[in-house]
Amino acid sequence: MGIIDVINFSWKSFTSSSLSESALQQYQLKLFKKSVSFASAHSLFYQNEFNQAGLKEHEVKTLSDVSRLPIIKKNKLIKQRPEEILTTPLAPRSKLRSEQSSGTSGTPFSVYFNQLEYFKRSITFLRALFMIGYRPGDKLLLLTQPHGKPTEKPWLKWYYASITESQKIVADYYFQVKPDILYGCTTSIKLLAETIQASSRQSSWHPKAVVTTAETLDAHTRKIIEDVFHTEVFDFYGMSEVGLVAWECKDHRGYHIAEDMFLPELIPVDTQDQNHSLIITSLHQRVMPFIRFDTGDYCIPVKEKCACGSSFNLIKCFNGRVIDSLLLANGQLVSPYKVTCALETISGLSRYQVIQQDFSNYKVLVERSTKQNSDVLTRRISEQLKSVLGKDIEIDVNFVEQIELNPGQKFRPVLSLVSTKKTHAC
Repeated sequence: MGIIDVINFSWKSFTSSSLSESALQQYQLKLFKKSVSFASAHSLFYQNEFNQAGLKEHEVKTLSDVSRLPIIKKNKLIKQRPEEILTTPLAPRSKLRSEQSSGTSGTPFSVYFNQLEYFKRSITFLRALFMIGYRPGDKLLLLTQPHGKPTEKPWLKWYYASITESQKIVADYYFQVKPDILYGCTTSIKLLAETIQASSRQSSWHPKAVVTTAETLDAHTRKIIEDVFHTEVFDFYGMSEVGLVAWECKDHRGYHIAEDMFLPELIPVDTQDQNHSLIITSLHQRVMPFIRFDTGDYCIPVKEKCACGSSFNLIKCFNGRVIDSLLLANGQLVSPYKVTCALETISGLSRYQVIQQDFSNYKVLVERSTKQNSDVLTRRISEQLKSVLGKDIEIDVNFVEQIELNPGQKFRPVLSLVSTKKTHAC
């Protein structure tokens, strides 16, 4: 990655939201054609997909041609060996960065990208932070998943706390850092707010913005966070596969889609509720392409442009990121991402679903795989869940051919049957 690449992309990133609609579409088309051409030439998986669709890469001439390509679901990618998806010319696999997350899919999945792609993801995130008021020198506290141990960046004033820590430890660290911007999973931020609210230190520090992500942010949760931190709350929408996709600005009229990074498609699925399925093509990922990737999430588009002046289209809200928190017998609420983070550490685990049947009893469904040792997996699953939910719980692990869903039902890797209030963003 050269300094020219860094300067060029940074400039484009911070100015592209002011492009005219035609200029933005020309920019998208140029990158879209490059993405299809590169994947067709260097990814065995996409070669096969395009051949089955009867489409040659030179036939992609307009943005509307994206509809001629097959929609790729995550479960199809998971079944492939990384070597079949990755494009080998850019870098040997040993030199690539990787992230693993089951997120709301319930299936561990590794994503690979090179240094330049990692930089582009970071700049896109930084741009969104700037739109909500972040400036160089501000302290940023990220309440994140413990993928390894994130390195603190004191020169950048970015600090990290793990969602696996106790709420008291996280609260103590929050008051120690005194961040200008607080960022984290929605439930984790809510739990921190409730911990601070119950303490005597509630009014001792207020950040200038709080950013929630990863889960649906409903009006009730937003108000709790605003009341405790006495500040504005912004919601970000992203995925481990492609990074930050959309974000709220200060006008709060919806989520701006990063259309310089992605070619989004909103395909109607429910005319009554105005729901659309969100399909995205990443325009900058070459190492591991995501072309017509089905995010698995639903959204409602906005026809009007935002008053902030950005030319990026808006999404009113996202539906489908419904993942249940777990209510323990002592009244403690546990973020579902504590559960998924714990289970992601288990090697050989395929798709799973954790079902809380009551305060003390849990059923775990695991889809069978030829690579699994059932006894070892059962023991490791029990160990990891007890480390998060308490050693006295009862866990029943069941191996099944396929985790069944009712028609139209969204998959939840963590499902609670204990009565808790469930709300939606739209």
